[in-house]
Amino acid sequence: TISIGPAGAMLGTLATPLATPGAGVFAPGVMVSLTAAPGTEVRYTRNGGTPTPTSTLFLSPLTVSSTETIRARAFRAGWTESAEMVAAYQVDTTSPTIVATVSPAPNEGGWHRSPVTVSFTCDDAQPVAVCPAPIVVNSEGTNLLVSGTATDAVGNRASTSVILDIDLTAPTVGITSPTSSDIFAPGPAAITATAFDGLSDIQSAT
Repeated sequence: TISIGPAGAMLGTLATPLATPGAGVFAPGVMVSLTAAPGTEVRYTRNGGTPTPTSTLFLSPLTVSSTETIRARAFRAGWTESAEMVAAYQVDTTSPTIVATVSPAPNEGGWHRSPVTVSFTCDDAQPVAVCPAPIVVNSEGTNLLVSGTATDAVGNRASTSVILDIDLTAPTVGITSPTSSDIFAPGPAAITATAFDGLSDIQSAT
């Protein structure tokens, strides 16, 4: 604002400085710049005090590594100082949480006999930017690793994983003795059979 008045009167009121980026939640190390109209000085405080003409002069970007509030004013000889700019910065160093859920649940031996869906639940004090979509595992094998990573709005990350044992193939069973061409006399006959499974092994055979 510019006004014309008697000699010695203030020429006007300076515009309030601008902080870039503005107040918000950030990861540690965010760089904050303070700008004002050409020909003005920007002086700031980081201890909660109101800036004065003797406060620290802004010369280069400020590194914010912990939660704090930056206050600033613009000054120029013959002008009324600007209104105070107040920008609160919250530094988030806490990783989000992520939990994996397996469906269906395995049997008592830890095996699955059908495709498995691994779902992820994510949470954080700040909004979660990335939470993995469910993963369907429809291949069989042992020690199948399924992992997911959650990322919050400032870039903090957390990961989790599960290990699956999946057997989609039924075991094989065969009678080795007698054969279909054997002839028996009346009475008990001995039967010999085999059972095989390439993944989860044989638990019982009758």
